[in-house]
Amino acid sequence: MKKHKTKLQLDSEIAKLIVKYWPEFKSQQFLADKLQVSQSQISRCLKMWDKHYPIKIETAEARDYGLEDELKSLYNLEKVIVLKNKDVHLNTYYKQIGMQAADLLTGIIPEIIDKRERGQAADSAETDIDTLQKPSLRIAGSDGNNVLSCITHLTNDLINTDLQIEVMPTIALRSKRLIELSPVHSMSQLLNMKPNVTVNNLYQLPEIEIDNFDQMTHLVKQRIVTDHRLKFNYNICKNDIVVLGVENVKGRLFTKGFPLFVEDMGLSDIIRKLDIRGELSFSPFNPRHGFLFHYLRNKVFAIKNQDSCMDEAYEEWEFKYSMDDQVDLLRKIAVMGKSIDIKDLFSVARLYCSIFTLNICEFEQSDIKAKGKPKPFILIVAGGASQRAEPLRYILGRFKRKDGNIIDGLVTSSFVAKKVIESYNKNTD
Repeated sequence: MKKHKTKLQLDSEIAKLIVKYWPEFKSQQFLADKLQVSQSQISRCLKMWDKHYPIKIETAEARDYGLEDELKSLYNLEKVIVLKNKDVHLNTYYKQIGMQAADLLTGIIPEIIDKRERGQAADSAETDIDTLQKPSLRIAGSDGNNVLSCITHLTNDLINTDLQIEVMPTIALRSKRLIELSPVHSMSQLLNMKPNVTVNNLYQLPEIEIDNFDQMTHLVKQRIVTDHRLKFNYNICKNDIVVLGVENVKGRLFTKGFPLFVEDMGLSDIIRKLDIRGELSFSPFNPRHGFLFHYLRNKVFAIKNQDSCMDEAYEEWEFKYSMDDQVDLLRKIAVMGKSIDIKDLFSVARLYCSIFTLNICEFEQSDIKAKGKPKPFILIVAGGASQRAEPLRYILGRFKRKDGNIIDGLVTSSFVAKKVIESYNKNTD
């Protein structure tokens, strides 16, 4: 574990390195590596120096400010960081994306906590006095190298603060290969090192097999009830920060992330039939119907009485639609020319029942703003290859708002940023 350094110690050691290595060093990361601290700590020290001394040291990851300004303007984003692409190993690039994202979040944490506490104080009926007295930060994070890098660097930066950090994974799933990569396991490795970090709301799904219609209805009803009892989306909406990853799916199956999970479940064929283009934190979507978990929950598997008590025994529920009607609804989602039958309905049910995930549609429909309560600061990290541009453009376009944007921040690469802007201009011509 890195030894804690006071601000005075860091200032002194940075000054000594500048004198010793002048002018060989070129970046903040050089100083961070020498002193065994995070780059964001170096950055914060030098920001204070700027007030007194004319010393400017650029970060190792040069930013493209022109692309940042253009993305802010096009999609009404509060914070944007675009890294210029470099000839580095992919894992190194994930680390750079994570460091920049963590630095961005570190800078706005005081504002986030202040907004939350003012919102709590405004609603005294729901305010726990003890909670207000204990400084805490609630973070929800999805899977993916960029997201995990961000959360890891962020917790490193905050380890010696008085903040109590609560991390909530936004996924729970059943997959022998993918569960090893989930935030549950990744973050649990940090717990022994970081006494002020806890991981909450862990949940592992049971084995899922669907061979007939009755078994399918049983599992889907069980899934809906469990989702309600866990209050999964509600709990995520109560976080201070939500960090989301974006992946392209079409044409890149069986590699990692959601596509790897689909392969592990034996569901790759239905992904093609439903024309799933990408995923945002394990929420698969296609351009016509948006996020499919939300669509399936409310359209295909809709119960007869949506107002019925979710805590009632699910065996007493009945779906709105017969088996044939449910298959017909799936045909409306599927790509033209793709045949859909009862086996495909079972496959969709297995996919739906096998993942609990943040469905960002909850933020669309929530009246959290109308009640004057702050929503989480939602940050998307989408570094690396340009294939992420198509799903990222869709997501930014869908959740763009003139007043009170759903997506607040973006950290990405210049490859992705350029493709997003090109696609935007092409579709608006």
